[in-house]
Amino acid sequence: MIDPLISTIVQYGFSMLFLTSAWHKLSDLQRFILIIEDYQLLTVLPSNFLAILLILIEFLIGIAWFFGYNLAIIAYCSIALLSLYAGAITINLLRGRIYIDCGCSFYNSSGGDSLLSPLLVFRNVILILLAALPILSSENRSLVIFDYVIIFCSLLSIISLYAGSTQLVKNRSAINSWRNK
Repeated sequence: MIDPLISTIVQYGFSMLFLTSAWHKLSDLQRFILIIEDYQLLTVLPSNFLAILLILIEFLIGIAWFFGYNLAIIAYCSIALLSLYAGAITINLLRGRIYIDCGCSFYNSSGGDSLLSPLLVFRNVILILLAALPILSSENRSLVIFDYVIIFCSLLSIISLYAGSTQLVKNRSAINSWRNK
């Protein structure tokens, strides 16, 4: 059994993750379409259709996490999507195609791409494990005002950690590209 506080933090954390991810991809749709083409995986579907479909799925999962009606189903959908992304990255890593943008950064402040690396697969595995937490049964207790303060502070910390890890992956990609020139 897990505390409903943890389940709530996971719920709103994933809501923010999927909504900001969908927004990032939609804000530069042409770039996202090119990234999908670079993966060279689903050549039977038009890239623009697949891009819109992925954005729509991320948006719907983000909204579903926010409202949290049936967290187990939402968690399974999130796990499936994150597994799909991890699989696509892994396939391209095994092909030796590391110099393509992963398409997973939700900001572009450094001006560089997040190139494929095993760290991105590891990050997705961690996200998959976190998404599975609400599947576990939860205690029945009401949240109190202090719990909401903890939720708010936890989400701020999670946002900072995720943004920091994203920047570290980008920095590593940039350093690796400099070394190989």
